[in-house]
Amino acid sequence: MLRLVAEGRLTPEEAAPLVAALAEQSKEAPRAAGQTVHPDARPSRVRVLVRENGRSVVDLQIPSVLAELASAMPGIPRGYTDRVREALRQGLRGPIVDVRDEDGSGVSITID
Repeated sequence: MLRLVAEGRLTPEEAAPLVAALAEQSKEAPRAAGQTVHPDARPSRVRVLVRENGRSVVDLQIPSVLAELASAMPGIPRGYTDRVREALRQGLRGPIVDVRDEDGSGVSITID
């Protein structure tokens, strides 16, 4: 899907609900594989990694306090930012979003 956006066949606005629907479909129990709860230790950062054709093009690390206050992260669909805020509220750590195309393009959001 990200390839379709890169090729101009879909706009980011058209792709966002599709990606959100796919992410919702793959949503598991409140704690996905790799996520842990640390009630006593506040997560320190949110990491946003964007890849195109398997190559990292964005590797953004945001202090968790700022991520909680942000109404949206630029270029990240609102559903993902809502999931990040909820995971921070619950004290989760680990992968929150991991969406990838067959060519290695994708977005992953992790709380460390």
